[in-house]
Amino acid sequence: MDNQSNSSPKSISSVVASVPQNDFGGINTSVDKEQELHYDPEQGDISHTMFRLEVNVERERLMHVLAATHFMHLDWAFVLPSIILTLFSSILSFMSAGLKDETGTRMSMSVGIITLVAGTWQSMSKQLKFAARYEIHEVTAIALKRIKEKIEFTKVHFHGDHTTFIQETQRDFTQAAKRIDSSIIPLPISSAFDVLKQEIQIHSQMGNDNLPETSLTQDELLMLAYAELNLVITGFKMFPYVLPMSERSVKKALVRLRKKLTCSTCEASR
Repeated sequence: MDNQSNSSPKSISSVVASVPQNDFGGINTSVDKEQELHYDPEQGDISHTMFRLEVNVERERLMHVLAATHFMHLDWAFVLPSIILTLFSSILSFMSAGLKDETGTRMSMSVGIITLVAGTWQSMSKQLKFAARYEIHEVTAIALKRIKEKIEFTKVHFHGDHTTFIQETQRDFTQAAKRIDSSIIPLPISSAFDVLKQEIQIHSQMGNDNLPETSLTQDELLMLAYAELNLVITGFKMFPYVLPMSERSVKKALVRLRKKLTCSTCEASR
């Protein structure tokens, strides 16, 4: 796989290095996001425009679901030990209340130490704000899911002029994206999705040894690629407490996508 990556027009490593970062360590996607959201229904097929909008919504939704899952488990990693320590110190304090000998003194000292550790753990949890960040990404993911369901329903049940609907959906998408100003998607997640998108674009425009030739459009490839990347990240052994490196995730997602496309091509040629 490494040899294939090096022989491609752009290697994954070079694409990772070219992705702009903001001052908070996250991917700077504000400019790209505005370009993605700016669709002109007069410039092409409406169904194609709606599908591209659906792809972008699904991409953002998956990133927020992964971020919410990550922050939720990190929050519990801090909250649960502090609860156990507080409970244990309360039990020791109750047991040492009636003891006046050396054992009681040692138990009292233990209670003080455990209480100090529990307080420090709780302070760290409040400072990192994992619970608040989880809620932000969870709410955004739910809003994006509703937008995606709205697009799917409209494509199936409404066959008139979709121009107004697309403009309204663009506005909803933009509002949902602006809710996360106080919490940035972790770099291993956002970088992986951005690099994978660039890899698919390179394949669509110039060809890429990472993927076989296919009749699928760029948007269809992106939808498949994002689903594979989501499976790669969630399948990481230490997820959701630890996130895999973005380059590793992209390589594995491309391998999975290549196998799927190769199998589909073989079945179609039979």
